[in-house]
Amino acid sequence: MGWVGVVLPFGALRHVRPTDVGNVAEQQALGAAGFQREGVIRGGRWRAGQWHDQVLYSVLRTEG
Repeated sequence: MGWVGVVLPFGALRHVRPTDVGNVAEQQALGAAGFQREGVIRGGRWRAGQWHDQVLYSVLRTEG
């Protein structure tokens, strides 16, 4: 089953993980774990009184 089967239980096909554009360490970890960078969500998260961009990563069950 592999780790993707644990992350994607109950027949889910896809797992999506947004992260802050400034969180380079998390982006590197997601890439190392097999997640693919899909793009930037501009103004995707409200934090500390303002909107922040996010980077979107995903992995498919078929990739694990």
